[in-house]
Amino acid sequence: MEVVGTSRQGTSSTNGDALIAIEGLVKSIREKLDKLSCPSTKCCIYKVPKKLKKINEEAYTPLRVSIRPLHHGKEGLEDMEEHKLRYFNDFMQRSGKILEELVKIMEEMEKGIRNCYAETINFESDKFLEIILVDAAFIVEFLLRYRFPWLKTPNDRIFWKP
Repeated sequence: MEVVGTSRQGTSSTNGDALIAIEGLVKSIREKLDKLSCPSTKCCIYKVPKKLKKINEEAYTPLRVSIRPLHHGKEGLEDMEEHKLRYFNDFMQRSGKILEELVKIMEEMEKGIRNCYAETINFESDKFLEIILVDAAFIVEFLLRYRFPWLKTPNDRIFWKP
């Protein structure tokens, strides 16, 4: 292939096939650039880097409870999901909010919450909001019970073991 000239805009050639290849490459790169998302300034939740996780896998893998979408549904953590729902129910009663109100609040916040994650969360909106809502209420309820022991219920399997 004989190169006739070069410029910042590309290379021209006496060979028509080379021009087609360059146009295809340019198109492919442009498509990828167009799909790039701008990292949110609110991004603050990251996956543990693989190299760091390889050093001590157990240190970065939940054993009892999964908080946030990353480990949701993993084997061995299912039992706690029911307990998180109990905490969520107690949280709703304590807050005086009805489920529809809380879901509406979460719907309005969904985009902002998703922007906090460095990686794309592949859950549908309904499942994502359910995970975030139940987990957030669980954390708040847990902290309240830890700080104010009289809030603990007799059937609480976190603070009172059977």
